[in-house]
Amino acid sequence: MNIKSLLKSSALAAAAGAMVMIAVPAEAAPDRARNVSREEGNRHGNFRAHQSRSQNVQRQQSRRGNDRRAEARQQRQSYRNQARQAQRRQSRNWGDARANAIQRQRTQNVQRRNWSGRTENRNQGNWRQYQRNRTYADQNRNRSYTDRHRTERRDYRNNRRDHRADRRDYRNDHRYAYRNNNYRRWNHDWRNDRRYNWSHYRRSHRNVYRVGRYYAPYSGYSYSRIGIGFFLNSMFYGQNYWIGDPGYYRLPPVYGPYRWVRYYDDVLLVNIYSGEVVDVIYDFFW
Repeated sequence: MNIKSLLKSSALAAAAGAMVMIAVPAEAAPDRARNVSREEGNRHGNFRAHQSRSQNVQRQQSRRGNDRRAEARQQRQSYRNQARQAQRRQSRNWGDARANAIQRQRTQNVQRRNWSGRTENRNQGNWRQYQRNRTYADQNRNRSYTDRHRTERRDYRNNRRDHRADRRDYRNDHRYAYRNNNYRRWNHDWRNDRRYNWSHYRRSHRNVYRVGRYYAPYSGYSYSRIGIGFFLNSMFYGQNYWIGDPGYYRLPPVYGPYRWVRYYDDVLLVNIYSGEVVDVIYDFFW
């Protein structure tokens, strides 16, 4: 063989190898495409499966939430029903208690009537005997306590009526003189007069100023300090509270509309026409 034939044979061999190399990838390309498409399909199927699983989980969670809300709603409704039932039972019990109380009161009233003897005596036909027994009880009843209090109240009302009449007469008699200033004004300089040194006289005659208990004209009234210029209620300077003999306590004599009046342990000089307090001595009595 010559060199030309060798070269030609080698060239043919190279061309055949190239063709073989080119032919093999051409045959393997469809398989690779199928593998790629299969992988893509697997991935897409996995995504869909994951998405469906997540949707199922969300559905289960929402279903559970709905179940919880429904359970809470039912529980609230049961609480409301229990409260209504308790209220109905309470109202029913209250009505029963009221009916029982009324029945007890009626029974007690019947028992009182039976105890008094009126019903039994009427049923037994002994009404005359009951009347005789009642008359005997009324005759032997002790009325001294009730009669004494009635007499005291009647005397108190009569005294108040007389006191009002006296005050009315006094005002009618002294109205003109008081308004025209014919009565001289009270002189407060009497404390400088030795004749009326009541504090010095009280040191050596303590028993003279130790008087009984003071009874206010109104029940429940308590002491309050009163000064000059205060206007008293007429009940506080009635004749029962006047100091009839001021000289006995070394007080100056009064004139015109002025009167010394005891007010608890104090002594007030009161204009009994107007009720004005003109002079005051505190802690005069013991």
